[in-house]
Amino acid sequence: MNFTSAAQDLPLANGKEYTIGEINVTGTISYNEQTVIAYTGLKKGEKIFIPGDRISKVLKKLWDIGHFSDINIYVTSIEGDVANLELEIQE
Repeated sequence: MNFTSAAQDLPLANGKEYTIGEINVTGTISYNEQTVIAYTGLKKGEKIFIPGDRISKVLKKLWDIGHFSDINIYVTSIEGDVANLELEIQE
């Protein structure tokens, strides 16, 4: 289980609160993107701490499904207090 910033190496303050902006799903998956997002329980507009327990719980929840061989969550951009996320999933 990894939680990393995207290739831009965005600075992530320890435990800073952000509002979730966009959530995109990438990787080799047969599930609909909205289905995967629904599994996570994350919602656009939700406030979360990055890094934080909420992200860890999302990763555990996805692992517990047992359908994925690799799961990564990336922060693709931060605009003010809005963080855009990418879920990279491999089946």
